[in-house]
Amino acid sequence: TALTYAEIKALATGNPHIKEKMDLDIQVSKLKLMRANHTSQIYSLESDIARRYPAEITAAKERIAGLKADLAVAKPLLEKFSITVEDRVYTDRKEAGSAILAACAAMKIAKTEGQIADLGGFAISSRFDAFAQTFKLTIKRQSSYTIELGSDPAGNIQRILNALASIEKALPQVERRLETLQQQLAEAKEEVQRPF
Repeated sequence: TALTYAEIKALATGNPHIKEKMDLDIQVSKLKLMRANHTSQIYSLESDIARRYPAEITAAKERIAGLKADLAVAKPLLEKFSITVEDRVYTDRKEAGSAILAACAAMKIAKTEGQIADLGGFAISSRFDAFAQTFKLTIKRQSSYTIELGSDPAGNIQRILNALASIEKALPQVERRLETLQQQLAEAKEEVQRPF
């Protein structure tokens, strides 16, 4: 077996209290480190309680309100299709998809980005992603939803409608996220009260 430094020193001096003192010094050092970690954790929790959790809870509540408002408007649009692309109304999906592709191409040539269409109060904006070499559409009313355009005109309209249909699935997820944040805030408030 290997002897520790404290044991060697105690044997050399003939005093067993030296080993005990060195063991106690090590334990005190460990306790000081644990206290510093506890204090650091308390400061982190206090910061989360004061800033992070309230900001995330507010954002989640706003997102829920936006999704609910968007869902009410989106449901009728999924049943009866009509879109305005550059001041022209389209009811045929393939024609509308072609018009959107043309509007996106015109934006790319002009090296700009912005609104190209309106779908029942949802503003549809286009931007070209130079890295991926694709067009990205942002569908926005209260909340925003991003999709990537493909080459099929009718398929692009379906992607837009799928983004609107996904609102109903997104709502429970954000509501669960809000519940989790509120629970984490309550746990953090309890944890910050625990003494070292």
